[in-house]
Amino acid sequence: MFCGSVHRLFLKIKLEGQARMKIIKMQYGDENAPLVDLLRLENIDQASARIGTATFAAGQRIPEVEGMSCHDEDEVSLILEGKLALETEIENVICEAGDLIHLPAGTAHASVALEDSKIYFMLLG
Repeated sequence: MFCGSVHRLFLKIKLEGQARMKIIKMQYGDENAPLVDLLRLENIDQASARIGTATFAAGQRIPEVEGMSCHDEDEVSLILEGKLALETEIENVICEAGDLIHLPAGTAHASVALEDSKIYFMLLG
């Protein structure tokens, strides 16, 4: 779990032609909100990052409508609480607290929360 309400993300970005580290402080909004963006960076040297948390009620499907979700970025998710059934075009798996999931860019996927669940996600592209 996360400690405190402020987190730091260390990013290596180019400033004036040189690679430099930058510290960005991230704060939670309403921790009970279904989706909380902790960080969103777009078009930094043709790259982007979105980092946040998401909570799902037992029985909730993601995406909520039929079909699957697909991103242009790699998705890495850590299951913090609960259990999810994850479906891709190739396989179906059960993921639970402590599991780390990597979905390469372009992977169509959907999930159903088998229990109340919370994830920490990163979309990196």
